[in-house]
Amino acid sequence: MRIQYKSELHTKPVPRDTKAKWLKKDTDKIALVMDFTVLVDGIAITVPKGYITDGSSIPRIFWRIYNPWYTEARRGSCVHDYIYSHLHIIFSKDFADAALREMMILDGASEFTAYAFYKAVKWFGKGGWT
Repeated sequence: MRIQYKSELHTKPVPRDTKAKWLKKDTDKIALVMDFTVLVDGIAITVPKGYITDGSSIPRIFWRIYNPWYTEARRGSCVHDYIYSHLHIIFSKDFADAALREMMILDGASEFTAYAFYKAVKWFGKGGWT
């Protein structure tokens, strides 16, 4: 899978109670302040300005190892969340999970860490397919 970033990810924090039906009400959230575009195998995926994400949906018990805003997963998690919440009609869950893994590796995560995130979303991730 080939990944190419066409823009940078720019976000701002928003209140926890900001409504996003695809996220739990009590999670920390951020909103994109401009469109974020990535090419995945030559296919452009644009996460629009205003999209709300909670970073990586990591259970609190594991935050000592990886927090939801783990740097090497920020861009991948944003795109992954957007596919899960809005583009599940176009892309498969397998595509979204693999794209997260590849973006994390591109962003400097170790193979082990990227694989751990990949397995976590493969086994436990829920999106529009469920």
